[in-house]
Amino acid sequence: GRRLYSVDLNGTSYITVDSFTLTGANENGVVLENGANYASISNNTIKNIGHYDWGTGIHFKGATNGIASGNDVSATYSGIVVEGWYSPLSSNNAIAGNKIHDVDNLGTTVTNGNVGHPQNTLFEYNTVYNCMQAADDGPGIGSYHSGTGTVIRYNRVYNCGTASFRGSGINIDSYSAPTQVYGNVVYGNNYGGINLTASGHSVYNNTLYNNNAGTADAGEISIFTGEGLAGSSITIENNILVASTGKHVFVAGSGNTTGHLINHNDYYGGTSTPFSWGGANYDFAA
Repeated sequence: GRRLYSVDLNGTSYITVDSFTLTGANENGVVLENGANYASISNNTIKNIGHYDWGTGIHFKGATNGIASGNDVSATYSGIVVEGWYSPLSSNNAIAGNKIHDVDNLGTTVTNGNVGHPQNTLFEYNTVYNCMQAADDGPGIGSYHSGTGTVIRYNRVYNCGTASFRGSGINIDSYSAPTQVYGNVVYGNNYGGINLTASGHSVYNNTLYNNNAGTADAGEISIFTGEGLAGSSITIENNILVASTGKHVFVAGSGNTTGHLINHNDYYGGTSTPFSWGGANYDFAA
């Protein structure tokens, strides 16, 4: 295409973009930036976006109180991204009920930028699959250096990653503020189900099964060190975890075993020693 954006909501308020087919832009299908406020991006088909590596279906940067709902996003570099670029700080945005699939990189995420760490980002009722088709080591749904109030709930995430590229289900990555992850169904991703670092997160009532189906063995749930910061003081309760044959069901890497509350989870499958705790393998939960 010749345009950077199919739709550019720059500093606008109370705009609805509904039921369009948006295709061919070089950078973003829809961008909400520089104070875009109370925008609704709904029921659109957004595809074939991104001549550049940062091409994104829907991009929040300097946007507040917005919602992306009911969209079908595919054939982009990344699906839907909330970033802390441009003033004001992105906050109170919702990514809800979208179908995000067949994208080169991650499905949907919240991440920092030059003005800070986005706050109060909600991901709910999304179906995310076939992400990480041409980039390595990323999630279907994720956070990275995110601010307070991130909630990831009631999503279905599956089949991320390929034989050449690692894809996980949900990543709460480096320096993410305490995040709630609950009610999600995560399966068939080739590099872990839910991967966690930093501290203070609550992970409960999720169902995870048959992740790490390829060569990886990251666990259905894992706790790892990200950018020098170990995972600590994470609550993991009332989850159902079913490991792929020969793989760990739960992994807490070396230096990542401090302060956690891990209770009332159901564990199935895996190996005879399915729990990896601080680098040692056990046949029982730590």
